[in-house]
Amino acid sequence: MHHLTHATERAALALALILLLTSARISAQESPFASPLPESPGPLAADVLPPAEEARRMVAMMGGAVAVRAAAAEAAASTSAADWAWSMRLTALLLALDGGDREALRIRGDAARALATQAATPDRREAYLAEVRATERSLQAPGPADGSVAAASAAEAAGGRHAAHAGPLSLPAADPWNIASNYASFALADASWTIDEDFPGTKLVFDGRYALRRGRGDPPSRDCDCQPRPTPQKMVGTVGAHLQWGEGEADIEYARLSLAALSYQWDYGPRSGRLRPYRDTLEWGVLQGGKDDPLGVDSYVELTLLRLARSWYYQSEGSPWLFTLGADLSGGYAWADSIDDTYQDVSNPVVGSSIRFGVSRSGWGQVYAEQRVNNGFTLSSPARGGAVSREARFRFGYLHRLHRCLTLDLFVEKRSFNFSDPDLPDLYTKSKRTGAALGCAF
Repeated sequence: MHHLTHATERAALALALILLLTSARISAQESPFASPLPESPGPLAADVLPPAEEARRMVAMMGGAVAVRAAAAEAAASTSAADWAWSMRLTALLLALDGGDREALRIRGDAARALATQAATPDRREAYLAEVRATERSLQAPGPADGSVAAASAAEAAGGRHAAHAGPLSLPAADPWNIASNYASFALADASWTIDEDFPGTKLVFDGRYALRRGRGDPPSRDCDCQPRPTPQKMVGTVGAHLQWGEGEADIEYARLSLAALSYQWDYGPRSGRLRPYRDTLEWGVLQGGKDDPLGVDSYVELTLLRLARSWYYQSEGSPWLFTLGADLSGGYAWADSIDDTYQDVSNPVVGSSIRFGVSRSGWGQVYAEQRVNNGFTLSSPARGGAVSREARFRFGYLHRLHRCLTLDLFVEKRSFNFSDPDLPDLYTKSKRTGAALGCAF
């Protein structure tokens, strides 16, 4: 128990440092909707023009609403993030004058959608996507726009104060579906169903991912006069780790380390009304290895040549409920050793698949279920070339976003590993964990 206490203290200190650095980084960044105009200081604040009057004078100085609208449309159709931001500023002025300006709303939605594809942090991306949802609600409402966007735009024109719009939660911080975000999380969990009585009990679990280098992929060419297609985020050298310590032990009893050579992620802006994709991911050359003492796996190494994933969402117009669905497919080769000498040095091609379903409501959180199955294939028995190995994991949980980057994840998870062959009895092991995780995406 003494060793676990020290391990817990070290983990808590590490998490505190990560959260402190992340909060400082986020606080130092300006709002994505910040106005380029400084606010008047001190006693001069009383002389600031009302937002609508300031917008009227600025639009008139620029040649009128028609000219400003044309400039905003041209900037939104550009491939430059600076032009998209300029389009946001121009449409803020137009909507401060007329919250029902449908053309300005449409242009603003296009610019915000484009900016979301290149947001530097999850919070900024969520802010842009919330703006897209707000403009779509205004455009699809019967009659004049509902004024919510106009109010936010007027506040922005006055000094960068942006009204928040309700939006869906991000996927969990420790979620492999969102590979563009770095994250770290710690969990306390209770384990059972293990192969040996030494392994059940309280566990300390660390989960994390960090991209050594990130940037932007090549912007896609546009063959039509349509909304901007997303420019992918590019990650080189993404390192992942999943570590578990047992109660009263300083040694790691479950470890999984990974390195992805090259990864891409495309984030699409939301559009309500039907099932639509909102994220695509592509990973090349993923090498992972580790051990799992509770399952009797002495070592496991897998080389994934390619992994493809797509996520969809559905949200009815005006509804606070959001439904998400994700699926992925991967292929490669794996090597595994069991603590049972009969199943040593097993290797075979593997094909993996995952599916994830989530239901969330603004302000309530998200309930999700995820299952991953990794199937091994062989053409012969162990005596003639290797057995079939099978790895599976199922996780059910509730996610709630706390503050800034912080998320709370309450989960129950089952994982299993199976060595099987027609000439041998199956060697099947399983383990269950129930716990709570505190994570931060940055």
